[in-house]
Amino acid sequence: MKISCEKNILLEALSIGQRALASKSSIQAIEGYLLSGNSEGLQISSFNLETGIITTIPATADIGESSVINGKILFDIIRRLPEDIVYLSINEKQIANIHCGTADFNIMTIPSSEFPELPKIDSDKSFTMPQGLLKNMISETIF
Repeated sequence: MKISCEKNILLEALSIGQRALASKSSIQAIEGYLLSGNSEGLQISSFNLETGIITTIPATADIGESSVINGKILFDIIRRLPEDIVYLSINEKQIANIHCGTADFNIMTIPSSEFPELPKIDSDKSFTMPQGLLKNMISETIF
């Protein structure tokens, strides 16, 4: 799997998904992000068996491939990288190489098959709204 993305876009998506990472769990996969390539770019999922967050960002990623990377380690690495394009590649031995500028990191990943499936939402009982509208509604009701 190969991914390339701007550091700031990736960091923002990881910080959003951090809210649904499990801090300590017997299931190692829920302590990480599921990175999946799709036609829209890179899909980043986090799920702690109660809350799930899926974020899609513009990136170049291999479509159909996925892997799980420890959330705390990945976030800390990306946060400290220089402002540049981040290149992430995962080989067949499940080792991720993160390269940005002169920085180069290798970390172990987890097979995506170990990541629990997020529950499906019944489309008859769901709706969509713009992010700005929801944010405004919440800010109007906070005491």
